[in-house]
Amino acid sequence: NFRLTWKLDIPYGNTDAVHSDTGQNWTNVREHGVYSESEEDVTERVQAIIDRIGENGGGTVFFPRGTYLFNTLKGDKKFLQINYSNITLEGETDQDGNPLTQFVCCNDLVDGSRNPWLSPFLITTGERLQPSNNFWGLDFRNRREMVIESSSLSDPGSDGRILTPDFATSVTGDAAKGERIIHVADSSNIGQYIMLGMYNTTDDGNLIRDILGTDRLRDEWLVANRAGKESAPSFQLLTRVERIVDSTTIELAFPLPRDISLEYEPAIFNVSMLENVAIRNLRLSSRWNGLFRHHGVPLYYSVGEIQAMDYGWNAINMKRVANGSIDNVIIDNYTNPVYVTDSLNCDVRHLAIRGYDGHQGLKVYCHACYNHFSDIRFLAHFADMLGGEGNAYCNTFEDIEYDSSSFKPVDFDFHGFSEGPMSPPAYNIFDDVEGFAHIQSAAGIDMLPGCAQHNRWVNIVTE
Repeated sequence: NFRLTWKLDIPYGNTDAVHSDTGQNWTNVREHGVYSESEEDVTERVQAIIDRIGENGGGTVFFPRGTYLFNTLKGDKKFLQINYSNITLEGETDQDGNPLTQFVCCNDLVDGSRNPWLSPFLITTGERLQPSNNFWGLDFRNRREMVIESSSLSDPGSDGRILTPDFATSVTGDAAKGERIIHVADSSNIGQYIMLGMYNTTDDGNLIRDILGTDRLRDEWLVANRAGKESAPSFQLLTRVERIVDSTTIELAFPLPRDISLEYEPAIFNVSMLENVAIRNLRLSSRWNGLFRHHGVPLYYSVGEIQAMDYGWNAINMKRVANGSIDNVIIDNYTNPVYVTDSLNCDVRHLAIRGYDGHQGLKVYCHACYNHFSDIRFLAHFADMLGGEGNAYCNTFEDIEYDSSSFKPVDFDFHGFSEGPMSPPAYNIFDDVEGFAHIQSAAGIDMLPGCAQHNRWVNIVTE
């Protein structure tokens, strides 16, 4: 990661995420009546173990080799939640490091009532901080009531509601790209994790035009055109405070990816995060039947069937986590294998993604910042393979390979604004990626452009 930072002059996070020593609180699930090779649904028992360990400061939940069934009763929508810091879910491996512990999701987890694309995942973190089906971030200063329509029959559209962090203080001085010192009105209320936001201050969208690198917003970019009139916080950076220097000065843990200017009325908001959550040495599989048509095309499926195939079979969502890790995991037969959502400085590595073709392979969502992804092998095809949506900044992807016998072309995919107050992904780098055909946007036309400036591709092998 240092090599990439030096070469491209873009600041990124620490790829060696620090995890607490949880060896003193190590729990074998068998000691609490959870056994593999049983037809029993173990979701609630495992959840109780996770919560009990979390309430006591954290630890490792160890699953001996074998198969464990989750969400066995159709309609119950049972999934594992990690709502505490310092939690590790760990399986057993053979002498070569291959996972011998398997979790099986037996039914879909789609929640189609509101924002179904934010449905739960089999393993979902931060659910108490940010429930599934909810967007989170800074909101318009002058919001107008508006529903975002979707072109997909499976999507009811968004009513625009988002959860928002609490205001901490205003920024009182300009700061240049690469700097870490920020001058503020009052540092006494600033926490460890913050959102640094900047707003459009002119009706014609001065900030969003700067972010997109354009003098004129096209008429069909409906969300971009809201930014000026509704004073959108188009720049939203999730980051960490290294230290409070004095009553009016703070130091950030990571260098700024762009200039911070008083022209855009920057401000700081406090953010609640989980810390040091790890998922490792597991195989996640499902009983999905493999029927997938992107958004149900051709249109002879019911809305429920379309939502299930698009958003119902999801493996891991690392949401609202700082210094998290997903390591040595096989993901088999999910339409959406991995999301990293509103998370900071997480390390995702050594993944094998296989099974039926699906929807979104690996996605950085909303305010996913300074995360690192490496050594990932795709053995299945996904309609939207690898990319991001919303204010996903400063993420690095390296050593990624698509090697599917289907030979269907796959893309670097970008979905644009995600939600009205946000802006498209920027400052991300893709290095040493093989087998991808195009860079594309699969966003609706009103959510375009698909990505902002300063995304970079290096050492790409493609036909």
